[in-house]
Amino acid sequence: LGEPDEKGRPRPVKVEGASFEIECDTVLVAIGNGSNPLISNTTPELSVDKKGHILLEDAAANKTFMEKVYAGGDIVLGAATVILAMGEGRRAAAGINEFLKK
Repeated sequence: LGEPDEKGRPRPVKVEGASFEIECDTVLVAIGNGSNPLISNTTPELSVDKKGHILLEDAAANKTFMEKVYAGGDIVLGAATVILAMGEGRRAAAGINEFLKK
């Protein structure tokens, strides 16, 4: 971060050569605190409730009813705290790790 702006917040500074690309099939943007209808409209294999929240087949591992798909945070809980979302992410990561071990 660079020098503070007019509001006192440090400004981001671009670092040459610091960008990178990750090859992937799908990217879900995790911005906001509501369920994006785009997910349920484009992925009918995911089971969702009336509010558009993804339903879990295995809540202990945050595994959805769709094969090899895990979810957590606001898309499962609805609007919640960052701490709860972080816990959901940890649970999903643990579930993915267990799946990959098999």
